[in-house]
This record gives sequence, C-alpha cells and structure tokens, in this order.
Amino acid sequence: MKRWLLLLVAAAAVLAGTDAITRSLPESVLVVPIDLHEFATARGCHPPADFYQRPGVRRPPYLYADGLFSAEPAAVLWCEQQPGSGKYTLLFRAGAGDVGQGDCAAKIDNQSHIGGLSLVPATGLNLTDFRYVANPGKVGPTADTAAGVAIHSEYDGAGEEFYCHAGRWLYRVFH
Repeated sequence: MKRWLLLLVAAAAVLAGTDAITRSLPESVLVVPIDLHEFATARGCHPPADFYQRPGVRRPPYLYADGLFSAEPAAVLWCEQQPGSGKYTLLFRAGAGDVGQGDCAAKIDNQSHIGGLSLVPATGLNLTDFRYVANPGKVGPTADTAAGVAIHSEYDGAGEEFYCHAGRWLYRVFH
C-alpha cells in the first residue's frame, strides 16, 4: 500500500512539474507549431496566444497543405501585428501543395473575427455571393464561378470563407 501511495505522490509531482513547465512556455508556441510560429514572428506577426481560451473553437488557427511529406508544405495561419489589438492577419507561407492562396497576396490584413481554419471545396460557388476584401461594398464578379478550394475560418458555427480569384481576395460570411 505504501508503494502505491509513493507512486501516486511521485506521479502527481511529475504531472505538476510538467504543468508548471508548460505554463512557463510562451503561449504562442502552444497555439501553432514552432515552424509557423517562427515564420510569423520573423514577419512581425504573432499567433494569437489566447486562441484556445474561447469556447466554441473546433479547429486550430493554422493549416498545412495535406499529403506532402518530402517538401515543406504551404501553410496559412492567423496572427496579430500588435498582440492584443484585435486586428488579425491571415498569413500565408509558400511551399508545396495548395492552401487556397493561388496568385493572391500572401496576407489578408485587418480582420477582426477569426476562427479555426480548414479548406473547403469551392468549385461551382457563385462569386456574387462573395465580396472583395479590399472593397467590401463591391460584390464578386457575376460571370464567374469558383474553382478549387476556399479557406474556411469558423468560430462557434459562424465565420468567413476566403477565396482567391484573378489575383484578388474575396470573402463571404456564413452563420
């Protein structure tokens, strides 16, 4: 009985020590993989340290292109130029595979509502359901439909989808 008690106390001490070590790490390291953390911070952008402290988060604030093991995959993540500002950037890292960037800019600045990221099929979507990121008052082109993938950013069942068309970012809101 004493052995079990000693083992239980030792295990609790190890777990408590691990928790203390985890809490002493920078929180931004905990919300994105270290390669994306380094990529973002080298560009003056900081992953949102409090991302997982919100209820309703189902996906991470980053994604990699799938199925690529021999090369560095393309990736996208949320970050802030000024931590705590509430203004976020969707930042793209070039690499192998498709994360929906196409020939559009490598970042989408000044976003205030962020969510977990995933890729969704966009083929056949009517682009008039989208608006231009740079000019939200302007509806997407009427003569075109989407092809490929869109970046889905969702928080608690609502969010936005970003789609690259003819070198310009479009978005649509969903709930």
